[in-house]
Amino acid sequence: MMKKLSGLLLLALAITFVSCKKDDDKDKNPTNPNNNGSFTQAYYIDYGSANNDIYMFSSGVTFNADTIYGTGDALYFETWSSVDGQIAPGVYTIDSTASGDPMTISSAAWASNYNFATEVGTDSELVSGAITVSNSGTTFTIVYDVTNDSGTNLKGTYTGTIVEIQ
Repeated sequence: MMKKLSGLLLLALAITFVSCKKDDDKDKNPTNPNNNGSFTQAYYIDYGSANNDIYMFSSGVTFNADTIYGTGDALYFETWSSVDGQIAPGVYTIDSTASGDPMTISSAAWASNYNFATEVGTDSELVSGAITVSNSGTTFTIVYDVTNDSGTNLKGTYTGTIVEIQ
């Protein structure tokens, strides 16, 4: 029950940082952190049925089971794996129809210099592109090449552990 509740809260937070601000306050072109080093931590929630949410944050952000604190960058991907209970290696493509087909991403967001307490910063929906996931033991590499809803491209790599939130 806690896992499901935590997952729902995190999903609400992810949707919040994409959609809650007034349109006139929303910058559709966040600063592009294409420096391959801005994401220093990653988490995932396994919802079963091969559905996982992946969150990546910069060092200025603190994350626990139900709250995101601090100011920094974030990437969010709702993925559909080919294997239940894990983030399977392979290429996941953003699917605008949110089909839930294996190896797709049904929802994705990007926030830059975002204050999670005040909801001030820049954020946008990611509408196209893909992530490539590989792993060696507990060390994962996620290579992302995605584009937001105004055409800004974001490319980079995260390498490290992905902590499961239960």
